[in-house]
Amino acid sequence: MKKILFTVIGSMMLLASQAQTDIPTIVKKLNEAYQANGNMSVTTTYKMYANFTTTTAAQTLTGNLKKKGEQMSYKLENVERLESLHRRILVNHDSKTVIVQANDVDRKTYVMDLELEKYLNSKTQGQVQDQGTQLLLSMPVKLPDVEKVDMYINKSTFLINKLVVYYRQAIRFNAADESTPKQKPRMEIAFQINLNPTFANNEFNENKFIRINNGVMKLNNSLTDYQLVNFDKD
Repeated sequence: MKKILFTVIGSMMLLASQAQTDIPTIVKKLNEAYQANGNMSVTTTYKMYANFTTTTAAQTLTGNLKKKGEQMSYKLENVERLESLHRRILVNHDSKTVIVQANDVDRKTYVMDLELEKYLNSKTQGQVQDQGTQLLLSMPVKLPDVEKVDMYINKSTFLINKLVVYYRQAIRFNAADESTPKQKPRMEIAFQINLNPTFANNEFNENKFIRINNGVMKLNNSLTDYQLVNFDKD
């Protein structure tokens, strides 16, 4: 009797463990977590490595993403992007260019700002490792540039701690030095997420960059020496 009982309990524990770590369940919880947390401020750190194993980053960049419902602002180095309910605005302060497009993106379905919804669906394939406080979801990717993505997921919040992207094509980081070998690089993207952010009053206001008078779009006074490229003709 005890042997049967222990066998039943063991089977139930195994099934419970599998329910927490099978990929469809993980994908469902991830999507639900990001949809439930519509407001967030995220510091994103990008580290590019010359190959899959080195621990020394060849380049590091830091970006800041702010999201309020379907509105989003993003800044990385000298590039800013704003998505209001109506328009998408890209500002490149290096080239002094402002590009405006109509916003036809349903931001409610997005996970972060990386179009991960392409991978996070019921057909997602890969392997899962339980690492204590987080899960590691390793996904092979059939893309010309990427062969695999590792996703580290916080088990408490089901938000993403880090992404590791393994590139398919070998490149030479120092193009001027042909003696250096071509290697397949990887990029690590770490996220520090604040779910109770405070936004500036004009954080998602397109008037930071453009203004419209009598149906004519013009750049804000602070950008008068920039070039406006307007694809939003409505």
